[in-house]
Amino acid sequence: MAAGALNAVNRGHDWSNGTTGWDGADLRTNNHRFGLNIADSSHDIYNVGDRPLQTSRNGSNYLRQTTAAQGGTVFMRIHPDFVGGGGRSY
Repeated sequence: MAAGALNAVNRGHDWSNGTTGWDGADLRTNNHRFGLNIADSSHDIYNVGDRPLQTSRNGSNYLRQTTAAQGGTVFMRIHPDFVGGGGRSY
């Protein structure tokens, strides 16, 4: 993790692809999985599947979108459609 932080500080390649947050094994049981867009099947390491919101918010069916997965961590960002509709990007 320290190497990744040093890489980011030194303006290296962003291996997280724009991450603003992350989750681990608790993704299976917590509310973070609702409104989650699995952008690539390789990110779905906990088999939670794509989980659109039941009611769209800010013109988006999703709040977050996966950007990468490494080890037991799923990296994510606020979904671009949610931000485009006026939601916070964090």
